[in-house]
Amino acid sequence: MPEHLTPVGHTEPALRRIRATLGDRTVLDTTRALYQWEKPQYPRYLIPAEDAQIDGEPAGVDGYVHVPWNAADAWF
Repeated sequence: MPEHLTPVGHTEPALRRIRATLGDRTVLDTTRALYQWEKPQYPRYLIPAEDAQIDGEPAGVDGYVHVPWNAADAWF
């Protein structure tokens, strides 16, 4: 694997606020998200389950879910 690629499964804090809306409702709002690399090239967000008012997939990290991009209308 080239040096610049992050190992699959690596997790680290996402130091930003992440919000998502569905219709006119905010369904996700957190400053405690994690990045998790499911492929070496880019990460996905893991969201604390208590910060998501939308269905998410189990993330393999206790208390976190992965919310697919198409589950919300807009991401911020």
